[in-house]
Amino acid sequence: MGKRSPVQNLLHPLQHWLWNIRQRIVRTHVTGLGVPAGPLMSAMLLGKGGVDVPFPVKDAFANVGLAHALAASGFQVSLLVGIMLWLTQSLGTGLRVGICVGTLALYIGLTGLEASVMRAGLMGCAVLLATVSERKVNPFGSLLLAAVVLLAMNPLWVWDLGFQLSFVATLALLVTVPALMRRLDWMPVAIASLIAVPLAAYIWTLPLQLHVFGVMSPYSIGLNVVTSSLITLISAGSAIAALLGFFSITLGSWVAKLFYFPTHGLIGLAEWVSSLPGNNFSAGTITPLQVITLYALYVLVLGIHRLRRSWWLVGVLCIALVAIPAAMATNQRFQVTVLATRDRPLLVLQKQGEVGIIGTPNPQDARFTVVPFLQKQGINAVDWAISFSPPADNAGWQTLTHALPLHNFYIPASATNVQPHFSIADRFHPLPLGEAIPVGSTPVRLVSLEPLVLRFQVGDRLWLLIDPLDTDTLPLLQANGRLSAAHILCWSGELETAAGLDIVQPEVAIASTHPLSPALEQWFQQHTVTLFSTERDGAVQWTPDADFYPLLSADAE
Repeated sequence: MGKRSPVQNLLHPLQHWLWNIRQRIVRTHVTGLGVPAGPLMSAMLLGKGGVDVPFPVKDAFANVGLAHALAASGFQVSLLVGIMLWLTQSLGTGLRVGICVGTLALYIGLTGLEASVMRAGLMGCAVLLATVSERKVNPFGSLLLAAVVLLAMNPLWVWDLGFQLSFVATLALLVTVPALMRRLDWMPVAIASLIAVPLAAYIWTLPLQLHVFGVMSPYSIGLNVVTSSLITLISAGSAIAALLGFFSITLGSWVAKLFYFPTHGLIGLAEWVSSLPGNNFSAGTITPLQVITLYALYVLVLGIHRLRRSWWLVGVLCIALVAIPAAMATNQRFQVTVLATRDRPLLVLQKQGEVGIIGTPNPQDARFTVVPFLQKQGINAVDWAISFSPPADNAGWQTLTHALPLHNFYIPASATNVQPHFSIADRFHPLPLGEAIPVGSTPVRLVSLEPLVLRFQVGDRLWLLIDPLDTDTLPLLQANGRLSAAHILCWSGELETAAGLDIVQPEVAIASTHPLSPALEQWFQQHTVTLFSTERDGAVQWTPDADFYPLLSADAE
């Protein structure tokens, strides 16, 4: 290892010191509340980047639009600035500013220098200087200055979603909350602000969320209104417990215990809403042009008085701008996608509004590959699925159907004697051996069970899915008249020899989950067979117009 530079020699002990403080804060909260409530409380103070929040909790909060509660940002900074100004009010101006800015810098360091916290920290410094000098702060100027400073430090932050959402949400609070408060002036101010703040943030961040994830939660606004006071209470409690825990973990943990019911109540509420039907509505990802158009409409409503009176009409136009292209794309889409899964091949068939899945996902593939892909495609239900495994082995299917419903489930006829798990699909159907049947609008024939050989037709293309590819068995299947040539061969990628591939004579071969041996790649080159590997190329997609092409990632559009 090379020697560290003087700057590294200076930063290394500082980073170690900050890490120790962060761990002490987390230990304080976990000692008082256990898991998962303890890590949740720590994340609400320090952000989830530096805290190991259990995935089910993190996933539930993201699904219901409460992910911002696990991100250190403006609220925590505002709370810290207010406390420090109150504690130092008797000190001189210079000393007061120094202590407040130093405390703010320490907090930013503890959060791991996240873009959203640094934005809030820079604006907090502006508020500090304006307050102690008895001047009025310009919030728009502070927001613009923070953007310029951060992008000068790291220009790549302009592509960071956290950076984008932080600035957009702050802008929403500045330009939209006052207008909403005027319309809600018949309510008590405290209640009106609980509605106006989450509503403004949701409206302004929704275009970015749809562009990146293609998913929205219809319960998000209501849940944010209900939990706003609860989140404020827990965040304040986490700060108090952390401060006391700095001196005594025992004392800090006792304070954290006072928030047992609020933290567990918040987790339970998020998990319950996440389980409600229709919670994750997949609208499909929208284009950058749609994002720009939506924000342009927002600005026009705010800037033109006549349009402000017809805000509902502009709202209908915004919904149409997202819904109509999404519906048209879903109803016209005709493609087959071989996803980059880890264990076994998995294909998604989309035929003009009909959606089918062939394969058996494991829970990790279902959660991180299949569901994100379907959501970005604007898919809210799967019409049919063909599984290679009996229904008893359905952990991956349970994960998938937790996110969206499955109407028809097909399994090999030999597995129908296993008690079906009707919780994962509306109807179960046997897949007979050697008989061609229509699965949705797709003709399918189960050629063999060991190895599993499935033949199906999409458009004018014949597909052959073999799992695993046992080339010794292929000649026997051909001799029995059960196997013939196909246009596309899809298998896991595991193959010792190329013997028997002449029987299939594929034009295109797609290896899924496993890297190919050099000898096998050479065989495909010699026989002029187009070869794809999801391990190398990511997901592979076929359309009638573009034929085959690799995607950059399995969850790409």
